[in-house]
Amino acid sequence: MYDSGKIIPGLAVFVLLITFPIWYNNLVCNVGAAPAKDPNLSKDMLQGVSFPNGQSHPPAEEMRAKHMNVLQGIHVTAKDYNAAKDGQKPTMSCLACHGGSKEKFCDSCHAYASVKTPDCWTCHTTP
Repeated sequence: MYDSGKIIPGLAVFVLLITFPIWYNNLVCNVGAAPAKDPNLSKDMLQGVSFPNGQSHPPAEEMRAKHMNVLQGIHVTAKDYNAAKDGQKPTMSCLACHGGSKEKFCDSCHAYASVKTPDCWTCHTTP
C-alpha cells in the first residue's frame, strides 16, 4: 500500500472508462425518446374503407404497438382457416392500402423505428 497515490487515481480512471458508455448514452443519446408520429397519417383515413369478411382495421396506435402480433395471428389463422370462428379465410391485403413497395412501406418504417425487418418475402410474393 505504499503506492496508494497511484492506485487510487488509477482505479478512478478505470471506473470512469468502464462506465463511460453508460454515461454517454444517458446524457447524449436521449434513450427514452419515442419516435415522432408521422404527420401525414390522418385519424380518419379509414373512413369509407370496406374490409373483406366484415373485418375492421385496428386503431393506428394499436397497430404501431402490436402489428407483428396481428400479422402472426393472421398467419396462423390463415393456415387453418376452417377452424376460425367465422369459418372464413382472413385476407392479407395490407399492402393494397399501405403501399405497393416493400422498400417504401415495410423497410422505411422498420428503419425509422430501428428494428430488424422480418423476412416475410421468403414465402410471400414481394409486392
